[in-house]
Amino acid sequence: MVENVWFLVDQAEEQIDVLSVEEFENEISAGTAVGLDIRDTRDRIRQGVIANTLHAPRGMLEFLVDPNSGYHDSMFDPSKRYILYCGLGGQSALAAKTMLEMGYKNVGHLGPGLTGWGEAGKPIDTVDK
Repeated sequence: MVENVWFLVDQAEEQIDVLSVEEFENEISAGTAVGLDIRDTRDRIRQGVIANTLHAPRGMLEFLVDPNSGYHDSMFDPSKRYILYCGLGGQSALAAKTMLEMGYKNVGHLGPGLTGWGEAGKPIDTVDK
């Protein structure tokens, strides 16, 4: 049987921190967490981004996170807190759960995603092509 993706998202959210727009904004502003946009470059150009966050596309995340991978990115450090976001919150929940499984103990995601961020009246920056 094929599982419904939102069932998997709900399961992931039971294991990670789910942050509201205000909680996300407070942690990023205070510098207590790294905001991480996991959307692909096309979505970032089309929809914009949240300021002061980094980018790691979902399709490469496991390789970028793993220090033993030839693709490891030094922005990843298991001692830091990471809060992921995507468009609606589904992909970031699943990606945060993956990071948890890979040994990153302090991960969460922006529950309502970039959509919720914008609906809350928060600024969305543009990205150059």
